[in-house]
Order: sequence, then structure tokens, then C-alpha cells
Amino acid sequence: MRTSTHYRAVLFVFMLACWSIAALPPVAGAAVGDPLFIYKPEPEPPAQPPPPPASQFDGPCGLAVDAAGNVYISDYYHHAIDVYAALNKESFLTQRVNVDPLDGPCGLALGPAGNVYVNDFHRNVVRFGALPTFGVGTVIAGAGVDASHPTGVAVDGAGTVYVDQRDRVATFDGTGVEGEPIGAGSIVDGYGVAVSAFSATAGYVYVPDAATDTVKVFDPATSRTAPSAEIDGSGTALGHFVSLRDASIAVDNATGTVYVVDDLTPEYKEGHEAVVYAFGPTGIYLGRLKYAVQTAQPAGLTVDNSPGTTQGRVYVTSGYTELAEVYAYAPDSAGTVGVPLPRSGPSFGAGATTASPSAPEAIALAAARAAPAGAEATVPSQPATRPSRHAEGTRHAEAKPKHRGRRGRGRHR
Repeated sequence: MRTSTHYRAVLFVFMLACWSIAALPPVAGAAVGDPLFIYKPEPEPPAQPPPPPASQFDGPCGLAVDAAGNVYISDYYHHAIDVYAALNKESFLTQRVNVDPLDGPCGLALGPAGNVYVNDFHRNVVRFGALPTFGVGTVIAGAGVDASHPTGVAVDGAGTVYVDQRDRVATFDGTGVEGEPIGAGSIVDGYGVAVSAFSATAGYVYVPDAATDTVKVFDPATSRTAPSAEIDGSGTALGHFVSLRDASIAVDNATGTVYVVDDLTPEYKEGHEAVVYAFGPTGIYLGRLKYAVQTAQPAGLTVDNSPGTTQGRVYVTSGYTELAEVYAYAPDSAGTVGVPLPRSGPSFGAGATTASPSAPEAIALAAARAAPAGAEATVPSQPATRPSRHAEGTRHAEAKPKHRGRRGRGRHR
């Protein structure tokens, strides 16, 4: 009969092994799609750490990059927007706190003048001023935005604001005056929105629709009601999207590449696994980002469309429990390689899932189109439990739960 002393000894050995795995040195000669380095932060802080730069993230779920290449991160449980010149503690620029005391910020978008648009979690869209002060937030009013629906926000080069209103995309000019909607009668259950500035698809509006599990593409110059095309996931390992509920979407304005988050495990209430797929401007499947997003629905997703050398980087948030991270992929990192996750089995197909959980240490993936040798871009890292945008069996969650549920470890593996 095994004693409690035996079990404690086994547990100690297991924890030591996990620590050893997490303390790996920087990865040398990484292959395309692999992390350039592994970032190990300080020991895990308390369950509710102070906001950056003093500590780590607490439930990041939205990302944006401005014209100078600064990275904006919506820090959900800190009710804050954090801004970095680069992804490391030393480059922290500023923070807008108390974004929404009733809930937390998720979706982010930036206007041409630097205004910050925040999609407070399923509540509304608030416009703030530009760096460094942000000013006082103004709720965008009108029939297109209410207290229960918005699931995404985007802004084009002319300053037009696009808000995913679940069954349509509401549009507003820079002053908040509402315009003609897009997709009314075509969009049924939309999550996220992106608008393209790529030459061949300029002005196209992309909306993941969970009702059909397709990305509906609208060319407002042709029709504001009927999609001109749909991306259905053809070419992926399964030949289709699994679930676009709580999806995120972004467009590379230099190449027209469309990135979309697909939930691989919609049957789970917690511990979701998702993957970021890439499609060309005509909808042709290009591949996937190597590491899946874990326990982070909705995930923050954006492309660096600044004019500098970092243009084309893809930023992804992952995790909102014990750990949370922001990953930065080099342009054109999409490939076909993926290590199966044990619980998923063979049904997800080759390259559709990820490696099994490892030690609870933060990992940051960073790559630059012209990064100097040995350069590292790290991020503070510590997640929270954030509710899904949808309640099980309902169209959307009306409010954030008062208590954080027990989730799986938030790792982007």
C-alpha cells in the first residue's frame, strides 16, 4: 500500500520535471514557425496581480498596433489598456485604466488619428483619444450599438468605424454618426470584424459567422447586404471551420492575407483549443500558425500594419487562467506543421492541434522581418479567467460571471 509520503515524493519529482522543462534556454536555429526564444518570467504572482508594468497581464483579449508600431493590449481583468513600444517590460509606454468598471475591454481598433476604439465585453464600443492621455471615453451611440450585442470593432483608413452587431455590421463616421449597415439579412451570428486596405481587396469587410461557420466577405461598393464571397475553411486539415463562435479576424494590408481564429473544441465549456488559420486575398488556404490558442476564447488577434520593419507581424493572445501571453509571429509564418494534442485524438487531422500541456511558465513567440541577431521581444505574462462571449446553449452571454471559473492552463502551444 502506497503511503502519503510516497505520493508527496512523486509530486515533488513531477514539479521538478515541469520546472526543468520551463527553464529551457533560448532556442537556437529555430525552424520557420517555431518560437525564436522561450521567455521565463519571475515566479508566478498572486491570483490578482497588479497591472503592468508592475506585474503581468490578467486576461488579455484584444490587440492593436498603431502607425508607429506600438502594441496596444486590452487587459481584461485589470480593466485597462496597456501600450508597449515593443513587447518587453522596458518598453512599456502608458496605460489607460478604468476603461469599463462594470466589465472589461476586449476588442481593440485604432483610428487614423490614433483614437482608440474599445469593444467592452459584449456591452458597447467606447472611443478614447490618442496617446499619451487617451482622454475621456465616449460611447458610440445609435441603433447599431446596444448593451448586449457587440462582438468586434474595426476602423478603416478614412476613419469609418465598423461594429459587429451579431446580425449586421453597424457603421459610424469619425464623429459617431451612424451610417448604413453592412450584412443585414445575411449575417446571423457574427463574431469579430476586419476591414482590408490591401489594394486588391481595399474596403472589403470580413465577418466570421458562427451560424454558417464561414467568413462572409462584403464589398460595400457592390452590395451592403449580400456577401461577395465566403471563406469556408476549405484546404484546412478538416476541410472546414469547426466553430467560429468567439472568433477573431485580422487582415495583412500589405499582402491581403486573412487570419481567423477557429475553435477546435466547441463541445467543451472550458479549456477551449483554437487555431489561427491564414487565407490569401482570394480565400485560398495558406496554412496555420504552428501553435494553437488555448483557453482564450475570445482571443486577441491583430496584424502589424505599420509602415516600419515590423509590418506583417501577427500578434495573438493566449490563455486567461494561471498564465497569459502575447505571441508575435513573423510575416508569412503560416505552415502545415502541428503536434497533436492528446485529448483531441486523430479526428482533428494532421496539423490541426497542438502539443500537450507543459509546465506553467510563460512562453512568448517573437519574430521580426528585420530583427537583429539575438534580439528578444518579451511580454509580461499572467492571465485571468475570462468568460466566453457566449453562454452554453445561448446566443450570447449577458454578463460576466461574478466568480472566476476553474479553467485549464492558458498556454499557446
